[in-house]
Amino acid sequence: MNILMSYAYADEKSTWILKTMRENGCKILIDSGAFTAFNAHINVSLDGYCAWLKKSIGCYDEYIALDVIGSEDETQKSYRRMISSGFSPMGVVTIDDSPSVAKMYVEDNPRICVAGGAFGSSCLSWFPARMELISRITDHECSIHGLGFTPNGYDGKTCAKTVDSSSWKSGRRFGNIAYWDSSTSTLATKPWKKITAETMPDSLAKSLMMSNIDSVKLNENTRRISRMKCSVIDTVSIAAWLLRMISARRLHGQDVYLACIPDDLEDLLVIATNFNSDGSVNFEKIDAERGHVLRELKKQSVVAKRYIQKALDNYWAVSNEY
Repeated sequence: MNILMSYAYADEKSTWILKTMRENGCKILIDSGAFTAFNAHINVSLDGYCAWLKKSIGCYDEYIALDVIGSEDETQKSYRRMISSGFSPMGVVTIDDSPSVAKMYVEDNPRICVAGGAFGSSCLSWFPARMELISRITDHECSIHGLGFTPNGYDGKTCAKTVDSSSWKSGRRFGNIAYWDSSTSTLATKPWKKITAETMPDSLAKSLMMSNIDSVKLNENTRRISRMKCSVIDTVSIAAWLLRMISARRLHGQDVYLACIPDDLEDLLVIATNFNSDGSVNFEKIDAERGHVLRELKKQSVVAKRYIQKALDNYWAVSNEY
């Protein structure tokens, strides 16, 4: 399992969860939070970011340089400050940057980020080509992470070694349900309100049936009732994205990272414990366990640590079955 966590959201509990997940085989990538901060009209302190990275060693594998959106000069100054302070971040080629800046970044770290993939399907016409151009400029010595690049219609066939996505949360954000189409081994997404008994795709109907989710549960649980409950949309969608992550690795050798805030980690762990290789889930068990798990994670207890281990054991087991 691969997680991208923004420094802008990191707190003591999420740092502990990330460390425990990493100890159990997860890959953790830390984003500086520059894009999040830009959209929220707040500033991210470079000194604060660097201090957190030093304090939190052991809870991540890689980390991204703090870029300054809209300013190539300030982005490179920020990067150079991190390098001179002994850090080895992944440099970011932003939309405003010349692709040639990648050559500078690769001299310090072959892992670089290319921004611009978070524009949905519209970026399919140019973003893969931009990543390929950057790869050629560095004589293919770079290992690219495509920031936010998992749009609909994307099949994983690009030069990006890793990508990340927040689309796995589109159920709660936009009322879409993602489901796993086992016949084609692909992820599909539909607006929930437009699905009827007559128009429901066979793969989704099969997944719901195998998950023991009937029409009553659908009507009562299409949206989360409280923090202690998981909606049907969230549950089925997250299980499908876990399979998408496994599939991308198996079929294309590409690691998909799920972009998270602290609360998302709780959802992932509860559902990862109770999903199967056919995309079905044990919804009743998820609903019953959720409140207890949230309380234990908040306490960072031994019980919580064991639950994290259990969740990831099941994830790796499903991955081996795929």
